[in-house]
Amino acid sequence: MGKIQIAISTDTSRGKQQAKHTRKLGEISDLKRIDAILVHQHVLRRFKLRHRPQYDALFDMRMELDRFLAEKGFAISQNQELAISRPKMLAHLMNFCWRKKNVELLQTDTVDDICERLEEHILDFANRNFRNPLIGSPDLPHLARILVRHSTDIAEMHQRLNYFVYYSPYSLTSEISGKKLYTHFILAQTGRNPISSSSLSPARVVQWKSGSKALGSDEIEDTPHKSARWLYTEEAAQDPDLSAVVETRCYLPSSQVDAKVFAGWETEIVINGIKADNHLILAIPITEFPTRIDAIMEEFREALLHELIKRTTFAGENIDKAESFYASAFANTLSHHTCLIDSFGGIQMVLLGLWAWDLVQREEETAERVSDAVRKGMEDLKIKLGKPPGILIPEPDSIRKNGYDKVVATVGSASGTQRKPKSSRVDRYLTSSRSVVLGPVG
Repeated sequence: MGKIQIAISTDTSRGKQQAKHTRKLGEISDLKRIDAILVHQHVLRRFKLRHRPQYDALFDMRMELDRFLAEKGFAISQNQELAISRPKMLAHLMNFCWRKKNVELLQTDTVDDICERLEEHILDFANRNFRNPLIGSPDLPHLARILVRHSTDIAEMHQRLNYFVYYSPYSLTSEISGKKLYTHFILAQTGRNPISSSSLSPARVVQWKSGSKALGSDEIEDTPHKSARWLYTEEAAQDPDLSAVVETRCYLPSSQVDAKVFAGWETEIVINGIKADNHLILAIPITEFPTRIDAIMEEFREALLHELIKRTTFAGENIDKAESFYASAFANTLSHHTCLIDSFGGIQMVLLGLWAWDLVQREEETAERVSDAVRKGMEDLKIKLGKPPGILIPEPDSIRKNGYDKVVATVGSASGTQRKPKSSRVDRYLTSSRSVVLGPVG
């Protein structure tokens, strides 16, 4: 492999500009990512609450596949020498059922035909990730039987519910408890779970490790933002639940239909006889009106930001180009298009709302007393950590009004499961419609 060369300016002012631009791109991307994770956690709680038999069927399939992968030696976090991580391969196997034609195949074709299609599905994924799949032909009949057992339930979901339009089977079973989300958030924010440099892109590692020559250490610590550090810790990558949003992009809503974003380094794309290896390609059909154009533009912007952070060092003339990019309507208009949070300061209350909702749903607390229970949990964690100054504990009324009640407005509650769901902010954000609600079709 060739050696990666990254230019670092020795001029103090230029060094500060480099760090500023890297940090800005990183923080925009991280805020969007956290918002998407929070939206995703709301949606799957609604799915689990209102459609429990369907959720259980998906979750049972997930557990069977996960046990198989564990026995085959797949690790939770990426094994650089051997294989794709277990969350990534699990997501890929579950998402075989995301396409209706594959579910139809599971219900009508022979085991041999299913195994042939499964082998193509697995090898294609392994080749795109340049990894050993660790799954051979002798394993395919067992995998096929697992998928076939659950195909009737999944076919019914495709027919009766619209969740698969926006999220995959793996996404809809990747729940993380509100308490765990908040705990990891605080542990990383206070430095108890430090950032893992292997989780950062090369450009951010440069600024984080080498930028101190041009910057003060206080500025270096702002990359990533302290409220986003929980996404970059080794503890998160190794956690059975959090690894789903660290190792995969299951929290992102789907853009299966209409327009698509292609990466030239993953799909062979040739334009005028020249390979577009280092290009992102946005393909929009012109035979019909795209129904989710805002979503695809958002996905394209996120993919572009991700690759710019990963590949660009902001040295020399790149600084001027970066400033021009930041001033564009493309970067500024879409960069703040979030649903549940519009700043890092809003994250904590959403996490506390999920924590409170989980306690009530599990019948460990009543809605009237849940704010006190969450507040007590926060105080216990603060004492355990030695009372660091960064942990601010809201009043119970605030937790109830700005946390728990807002989750109930989107997800619902056990006492209201039979009511027809109303369009919430999350529904409008995902569907780009005031009339479409996640749940039953029609």
